[in-house]
Amino acid sequence: MGYCDRCITCHLNKGLHNLMTGANPCGLTACANPPPKTIMSDRIIDFGQELPQFVLPPQFERDTHYPILRYHKVHPDAIPPFYSRANDACLDLSITEDVEVKPLCYETVVIQSSDSDGGVIEDVRVRTHDSRVTVGTGLAFQIPKGYRMAVYIRSGHAFKQGLALTGAVGIIEDTYRGEVKLNLVNFGTETIYLKKGERVAQCEIEVVKRCVVQEEIELEPNFERGENGFGSSGK
Repeated sequence: MGYCDRCITCHLNKGLHNLMTGANPCGLTACANPPPKTIMSDRIIDFGQELPQFVLPPQFERDTHYPILRYHKVHPDAIPPFYSRANDACLDLSITEDVEVKPLCYETVVIQSSDSDGGVIEDVRVRTHDSRVTVGTGLAFQIPKGYRMAVYIRSGHAFKQGLALTGAVGIIEDTYRGEVKLNLVNFGTETIYLKKGERVAQCEIEVVKRCVVQEEIELEPNFERGENGFGSSGK
């Protein structure tokens, strides 16, 4: 069995062998792509009276290993992240204050300038105001080592109101300890009013996958697609 197969075995075991024996199943002293550190679910169950402080993932299973996402309230009215439904992939994030997000609005402004012929009139579209609004979740996180947090707008707000995050998706590394804030923009036509405690965004904890970057003089050709880009596969 080659190193790649052995590494896959390590990942399928989710670090259990390493956790129990302190060694890798493949016998290597160090793994080039080790699985993130996790905690056994039965250790969570055994907390007894302290269990309510945990937000257990949907369809929690005792024999599965889960990373622990630790949070700290930096605002007294912050709402802990939680799964709304049994099959949800993301934790909901709520806001700590009332905000209004105006639509992204442009107006046509007539500008008159002078030249050798006397005057030139131009119609110019300009932004009338900055529609971006930043609002806090009141939460700071300790993301498990080897993971990252991806933050998205909730689909209901996006579909019904045109609300979005300015960067589409917010990526938070495991080294960040500040409050998670949402920078919102309104692509709709009406002002959006959000209430304190409303679930506006959602977050997902993902494994960070890094790669080795290598320069090549020439890339291996792909004759099926090649350099064909936008719209190359048709409508």
